Amino acid sequence: MEDPGIQNNMLMTDRKKFTYLTTQHDFISSVGYFGLCIMLSFLLMSLTLFYFYYIVDGFGMNESLIQAIIDSGYGVAGTIVGFIFLNVALIHIATKAFGAKKTIQKTFQVHAYAYTPYFLFGWLWTLDSTGSPLSGAFFALGFAFSTLSVVNGVFGLKHIHSLSTIKSI
Repeated sequence: MEDPGIQNNMLMTDRKKFTYLTTQHDFISSVGYFGLCIMLSFLLMSLTLFYFYYIVDGFGMNESLIQAIIDSGYGVAGTIVGFIFLNVALIHIATKAFGAKKTIQKTFQVHAYAYTPYFLFGWLWTLDSTGSPLSGAFFALGFAFSTLSVVNGVFGLKHIHSLSTIKSI
């Protein structure tokens, strides 16, 4: 079966992708995709924070750049740890308790693709603390992208592990 990718819509992982994952045995491509999402998240977060530190807050360019990179590094490190230990490990244990059929590698693959909206834009809620007039909008957007990722994950777990919707929730 040919990999359908995510060419139609990057924010909603479709059923064809999850169907492909049930038969795919190439775990490395999912790890690579996860790494790419993390790098994009770091870049987008760094650029956005640099904008706020330099333009909005009026710090110096070097100070703003260094602080943006440090803050983005902490954000991405927290995302990686939270993703692997909370999303993948704990959710896999929970789905196994409800009768999941596949391995932890399949749970990782589901989450790597399902959480694309979070990796790209879900961190926007952290900008709520910048004091900008747009803080509420950033929080709402971050919350919306995070919720979309969870919905993708629930339907991916349902499809991959052959669970009911209630059990996958």
